[in-house]
Amino acid sequence: LDFDEVLRDIVERDRRDESRPVGPLRKPDDAVDLCTDGLSIDEVVERIVTLVRRRMTAGGETESPNDR
Repeated sequence: LDFDEVLRDIVERDRRDESRPVGPLRKPDDAVDLCTDGLSIDEVVERIVTLVRRRMTAGGETESPNDR
C-alpha cells in the first residue's frame, strides 16, 4: 500500500462514518477542542482537569482552550 491509497481509504471511511443515517460520527455541539501539540502527558492531564473543574463550577459552560 502506498500513502495516497491509505489516505484515500481513510477519507472515504470518514465520509461514510459522518454521513451514515444511524449514529453518524460527528463531534457533539458541546465538545471541547483541546490541542495537545507539544504538550507532555502531565500538561494534557492538567488542562483536562482544569476544563472539567471549570465546567462543573460554571454549570456546563466552558471556553475553548484554543481561545487562550
